[in-house]
Amino acid sequence: MSGIVVLGSANMDLVVRQPRPARPGETMSGSSFATGPGGKGLNQAVAAARAGADVAFIGCVGADDFGARLTRVLDEAGIDASGVRVITEPADRASTGIAAISVTDDGENSIVVVPGANGDDELTETDAAAIARAQFLVVQLERPLPLVRRALEAARERGVRTVLTPAPATADAAALIPLADIVVPNEGEAALLSGLVDHDADASARALSGRASGGDGTGLAVVTLGERGAIVACGGEIVHRVGARRVDAVDTTGAGDTFVGALVAWLARGADLEEALEAATAAAAIAVTREGAAASMPSRDEIEAALAGEASVPDAAPQPVERAPDLIPAPVYLDTDLGIDDALALGYLLAHPGVEVVGVGSVHGNLDAPQAARNVLDLLALTAGRGIPVAVGASDPLAAPYAGGAPHVHGDNGIGGVVLDRSPDEPVSGDAADLLIRLAHEHAGRLRVVAIGPLTNLAIALERDPAIAGLVDGVWVMGGAALVPGNITPTGEANIFHDPEAAQVVLEAGWPVVLVPLDVTMQNRFTSADRAALSAAPGAATRAIGEMLALYEEFYTPIFGAPDVALHDPLAAALAAGGVRTALAPRVRVVVDTTDGPGRGQTICDFRGMYRGHPVPSGRSVEVVLELTEPFAPKLRARLLELR
Repeated sequence: MSGIVVLGSANMDLVVRQPRPARPGETMSGSSFATGPGGKGLNQAVAAARAGADVAFIGCVGADDFGARLTRVLDEAGIDASGVRVITEPADRASTGIAAISVTDDGENSIVVVPGANGDDELTETDAAAIARAQFLVVQLERPLPLVRRALEAARERGVRTVLTPAPATADAAALIPLADIVVPNEGEAALLSGLVDHDADASARALSGRASGGDGTGLAVVTLGERGAIVACGGEIVHRVGARRVDAVDTTGAGDTFVGALVAWLARGADLEEALEAATAAAAIAVTREGAAASMPSRDEIEAALAGEASVPDAAPQPVERAPDLIPAPVYLDTDLGIDDALALGYLLAHPGVEVVGVGSVHGNLDAPQAARNVLDLLALTAGRGIPVAVGASDPLAAPYAGGAPHVHGDNGIGGVVLDRSPDEPVSGDAADLLIRLAHEHAGRLRVVAIGPLTNLAIALERDPAIAGLVDGVWVMGGAALVPGNITPTGEANIFHDPEAAQVVLEAGWPVVLVPLDVTMQNRFTSADRAALSAAPGAATRAIGEMLALYEEFYTPIFGAPDVALHDPLAAALAAGGVRTALAPRVRVVVDTTDGPGRGQTICDFRGMYRGHPVPSGRSVEVVLELTEPFAPKLRARLLELR
C-alpha cells in the first residue's frame, strides 16, 4: 500500500540559454544547454518522497531515452514506478513529453510544451487498484481532464482523500473542484476557478472550499501566495494563514510542487493541518534557495531541521496576508471600436500601475476600424503610452457588411467631435487578429484580453489559431444584456448585436470569459461634476476625455433624466485589472441569438440555477457580472486624474 499515489505528467525539460529571442529564420549561438526532469506530477511525487512519504506514480512516457531517464529519476527517489506505462501508439503520444525552454540573458523565457505520452487518457484497472489502496490521490491538470476526473471519482468511491493542484487552470477545470477534498491553487488559478474576477484571495479561498469535497463543509482550499505565504479556507470560511519564510531566493522553479508534496506527505503521516502547512512552507523555502526543480527539493530531515530552527533557513512567524487592493500586474490586449467610453477605458488601463497595455486592436462598431485605430494612436500620443503597437482590425462583421457607426452617440469622429493632434505613429503591419495571436504566445498564460467592441477580431484570431484559447489568462467582454433591455434593439446590446456570430464563437471557445453587460454598466455612471473634474485636469489626455463626455451627456440626458453617462467600457477594463470587486457574478451558460428575427444579438443567460445559489454548470460557461460591491465612478475618476 502506498500512502500517496500521484497521477500526473512526466516531462523532460530542455533548457537553452541565449542572449536574446531569435528572429524568424535566424540561427544564433546559445550560451548553454541542459536537460532535467520536469512535469508537475513527477515534481510533486519527488517532493513527497523526499519528505519521507511512501509514494507511487501513475504516468506515461515514450519508448525513448527521455522516458527511461525519467523512470530512473523516480526509482532513485524511492518512488514506486510500476504504474508508469510506455506508450508506443498513436504516433503523437509515442514520445516522452518535453518542455523546450528558451531563457534569454535578461531572464525572459519562452516555453513550448509537447505533451506526447502525457496525452494518454486511459485509466487502467491496475491504476484504479493502486488508487484504491492509497491514503491520498494527488492530481494536477497536465494530463487530460477526463482522465483526471475518472481518477478522482475512483478515489472518492473508495474513500481515498483527493488533492487537486488545478494547474494549468482552465474554465472547464472548475467542474473538478467538488471531487477534491483539498484544492491547492495559486492566487491567479483560485481567482479563475472560483469565478470571482476581483482576484481577492480570501474570497477565492472561501468560494473554492465551499465547493470542494462535494460542498459537504469539509473541503479545504489552500491558496498559495508566493512570498506572501498562503491562505487556508474550510467549508467556506478562512481558518488559517501561514506566512512565507524569509529567504534569499535563487530559483523559484518547482516551489509550488514542493509545497504540495510536503503538505500531503505530512498529512499522510498523521500531522494536523497547521503542522503540515508549516512543513510545506519550510520545504518550499528551502527549495527556492537552490537551482532546479526536482534537484532543489529537500529531504524530510532538512524540513524537520528547519522546523526546529536548526537550519540556515530562518523561521518567519506567520505574516498578515494582504493583497494590494488595486495592483495586479498583467499584460493587457485591448480590442476596441474607440468611441467615447472606449477612451475612458483606454485611459483607465494606461493609468493603472498594475497593468501593461501591450497592444491595441481596432474593430468596426462605433465607427469604422481605421478611424478607431487613428483615435487610439492620437490619444496614446498624449500619454506615456506612445509606442504601444496598434493594429487595424476587421472592417466588417463575420456575416454581413458594416452598417455604419453611431455618430449620434459618439460624434462623426467617434470621440465627441474633439480634434486631437495627429500622431506621427501609424498602425503596425498585420491586422488586429494577428497582433492578438502574437501577444497570446508571447505572454502565454498571462495575457488578459479586454474586448469593448464587436468581437470580430477575437473570432478571426480563434479561427486562425485555436490554441490561443488555452494561452490567455481571461477575456473580459463589455457586451450583452442579461436581465435588462438592450440599447440598440429591445433585446440586443450594441457590441453583441453588431456581430452576433462572432460573439457566439468567442463565448464557446473554452477560454475564461467574463461578460460585463448593461445590467451593471448602466448602474454605474459619471455625472457632470466628474466631467468637469476631468476637463480641468493637468493631463492632456484626461482633459481631452473630459471634453469628449460633453456629447455623451447630450445622448444620455433623455435616458436618465440628468446629464449622467453610463460607464460601459471602462468597467470591463477595471474588472480585468482587478480595480473593482463583484458582489454578484454567477457563472452560467450563455447563448447568442444569431437568427434574423427580432431577438438577433440577444445574450440568453441561463439563470435557472439562481434558486440553488447559482451552482457552476458543467461544460462551457460564462461569468456574468450583475452587481459590484461599491460604486465604480469614484475609482474611475481618481484613476483618470492620474493619467499622464
